[in-house]
Amino acid sequence: MFTTKTAIGRCAALIDLTDNSQSNLLLNEIKIGRSRDNDIVLEGDVSASRKQARISRIGDCYFLEDLSSTNGTLLNGKQLHGRVLLNQDDSITMGRRTFVFCVVEFAPETQPAEYVFANSVVNLFQGVQRAVASVLGRVSNTASCDGSESR
Repeated sequence: MFTTKTAIGRCAALIDLTDNSQSNLLLNEIKIGRSRDNDIVLEGDVSASRKQARISRIGDCYFLEDLSSTNGTLLNGKQLHGRVLLNQDDSITMGRRTFVFCVVEFAPETQPAEYVFANSVVNLFQGVQRAVASVLGRVSNTASCDGSESR
C-alpha cells in the first residue's frame, strides 16, 4: 500500500431546497433552465425560463448570471442584474425553486491512495449538510407559519 499527497482543491454544489437534491458544479460553465439541453433542468417548473441562468467558474470563483429570463433570477431575495460573484450559502431562486450555493475546500492530506476519493466525498457531504442546516436555521428564524416575519 502506498500513500499519496493530494491537493483536492474546491468543489461547488447547488442544493435544491425543494427536495434536498445536490447538483455538483464540475464544469466551467453550467446552464440552468427548463429546457432539456441545460446542465441543470428545472423540470416541470413553468415559471422558470427555458434558459434561466448560467454559473461560470473562473479560477476558484463562481459567478451567477441571469440569461434574460422572463421572471428573473433572485440572489439572496434580490433581483439579479449582470454577472455576480457567488459566496458560500448564497440563496438562488429560479422559478419556484430555491437553491443554496456551497463550496467545500479540501486541504492537502496524506492518505492511502484508495481512500482519497472516498474521504473527499464524505467531506463534501458533511460540508453540504452544514450549509443546508445553516440556511434552514436562518429561514426558520426569520419566517413564521402565517407568513409574517419574526426577528
